Amino acid sequence: MSLFTNTVNNCLDTLVKNVTLNASPKADFSADKTQDCERGNQFSFTNNSTILAGSNTYNWTNGEGVSAISTNLLTKYSTFGTFTVKLLTKSDQGCLDSVSQDYVVHASPIASLTSDEILPRCEGETLGFTNMSTLANGTMRYAWNDDNGTTKSSTNFSTVYPNHGSFALSLIVTSDKECEDQVTFPVSIASIPKSSFTINPQPGCANQTEFDFTSTSTNADGKALSYEYIYGDGNTASQANNTHKYTIANTYSIDLKVRTSVCADSTSNTLLVLPPVSAAFTMDSLNQEAIRFYAVDSNSSIPYTYNWLISDGTSQSLQEFNHTFASNKRYTIKLVVDNNQNCMDSFSRTFVLASANYNLQDNAINFYIYPNPTAGKFTYKFEISEKRPVEVKLLTIDGRELWSRDWGELDAGVYYESLDFGQMDVANGTYPFQIKSKDDVEQIKIIFSD
Repeated sequence: MSLFTNTVNNCLDTLVKNVTLNASPKADFSADKTQDCERGNQFSFTNNSTILAGSNTYNWTNGEGVSAISTNLLTKYSTFGTFTVKLLTKSDQGCLDSVSQDYVVHASPIASLTSDEILPRCEGETLGFTNMSTLANGTMRYAWNDDNGTTKSSTNFSTVYPNHGSFALSLIVTSDKECEDQVTFPVSIASIPKSSFTINPQPGCANQTEFDFTSTSTNADGKALSYEYIYGDGNTASQANNTHKYTIANTYSIDLKVRTSVCADSTSNTLLVLPPVSAAFTMDSLNQEAIRFYAVDSNSSIPYTYNWLISDGTSQSLQEFNHTFASNKRYTIKLVVDNNQNCMDSFSRTFVLASANYNLQDNAINFYIYPNPTAGKFTYKFEISEKRPVEVKLLTIDGRELWSRDWGELDAGVYYESLDFGQMDVANGTYPFQIKSKDDVEQIKIIFSD
């Protein structure tokens, strides 16, 4: 560069100096996006600055207080808003240039849900869920999925799980700027057990039949079951399998309730309990060798089957029959009564036949009662073939003595006594009437009924 100086008198002078002009940088950058969502946001800025000669250094600011001296910039924002990104480019000769650009971070929703349900719940029940999601600004839309094929876009959500299992219910929340968040809720569904049971035998009789109650209940998810049988007579049981005896004839409805810690089921079966079978019979002499046997039918509404066994080797299946004995001796007569409804009872008596037409072969008691059953009045009769002591007693089924008479030492002969227990406040029922003489004991079941 030259400088020429000229005075008014035309005096001249010249100054020459050298000047260096340095290249200026051109600041420029590009971004991988102009906007992003708050949650998980990240911007990548690529430095596109140039210079004709020399080299550059760089200083970035991201608009949220973050700076960097790297060539390029990778940055994240902690919140939503509009941020100005600036790039300052400096050459190695100190020449400067800068460029800035605004970028937007949209608010992200916070997905949240709650439920008043106490889990696990039983299959087939309706479960409700409340949407608690929030967004700093803008609007939201929702996508529910119960992990079992049901989806909805409603604000809140309800669903039914028809089968047991573990499920991951999810809620996806999307803002009007397409920003998303998701939350999952674990759902545990328990199976409902299936209550069922069998009763054996069926039917049966009061005070005689022990009924077996066997649970055939199942539970699909394998959780342990608790049991409650309600027998219909005021009694219950808590085991899977039980036995029970009824004391009163009736038709009963039996319930079985099965439970897990969450779910329950119940079922009912009907059981017919019949009156008890009571084997008893009377013996009436037709002559010195023949006796009429009559099985006292304790319940004439049900046809019974009779099986008589006599120790002389004969048998009978009739309710009433006559039998002639062939010799003087001790005989045992056993009666088995079956109501053909899973109930039976048996009764045995021993007596000694002492016919004048036969040679005497044994000494014992020939004992019987009539009428039987009775409303209270009856006569008992016994026959002894030698001198011996005799005592008679009326007992309860459990062996408690209600009445007795000691006849003392009696001579051989026939003895009888008429009694009226209707005057003694004896309840209806079956009672053993016993006669004892030395080592011989005979017993007849006498039935008191109105």
